[in-house]
Amino acid sequence: MSVDIQFDVERRFTTVTVRGPLTIGVARETLSILYAEDVRPDRVLWDLSEGTLPPRPDAVMRLVDFIREHRGKEGARKVAIVVSSPGDFGLSRMYEALSSDLPFEVMVFRTSTDAKAWMGV
Repeated sequence: MSVDIQFDVERRFTTVTVRGPLTIGVARETLSILYAEDVRPDRVLWDLSEGTLPPRPDAVMRLVDFIREHRGKEGARKVAIVVSSPGDFGLSRMYEALSSDLPFEVMVFRTSTDAKAWMGV
């Protein structure tokens, strides 16, 4: 598994590309980087088109709980998730629903082109 983070500071846009299975630990580490004072992008694209999410719904709930703990630190206003498998699409939609009370929008997409269009990038 690998995670590549690309920062576009000028446009306050970050792309997180995941290849292989994403673990909760790596997701938390990545979010901690995005919460750093000098980063805080307005828009974040999580590209999991070559990766996979943890296969259990409780992992998604733990991730949302972690985000709630850091609620005051988010910079992103829009978070797009790109997935390729039906299972990951369902888990991502679950994340989208559980995040509805957080101060940012989450949308799930099948292509990065659609995700970037939604974010205005």
